[in-house]
Amino acid sequence: MLKFFFTLTVAIASLSLLGQKQDPNKENPNPVIGEWEIDLRPIPNSHEYLITFEIIQVEGKVFQGTYFGSEIANGVINDLWDSPVLSFTTADENHTYYHSAKIMGKTMEGITYCPDITYTAPWKGSLKD
Repeated sequence: MLKFFFTLTVAIASLSLLGQKQDPNKENPNPVIGEWEIDLRPIPNSHEYLITFEIIQVEGKVFQGTYFGSEIANGVINDLWDSPVLSFTTADENHTYYHSAKIMGKTMEGITYCPDITYTAPWKGSLKD
């Protein structure tokens, strides 16, 4: 009889958990979504030059967000590797900038390239808490 009441209690508890709605305040299940603080210093020995890279949404292989105040275009992410990689473009009035990065936990290392102005530079950052 005790075994019956134990089994019944476990079954009722399991059913009540299935009916609960997910708490919208829980941490985002996709760890790349959020605000990243990126250091764009122009040369290795210069002071930090911090900007925000925000990944707002990821749907499959496509992501949306902003980088250095510009809306991201062509955002693609590949999370099949141990460390996800992503690529995207941004533009100002005159040029298109090509970016790619590798995410390692809460850190990111990337590179920017703009053929129009013969420019390329590495950058790195971390996910803001």
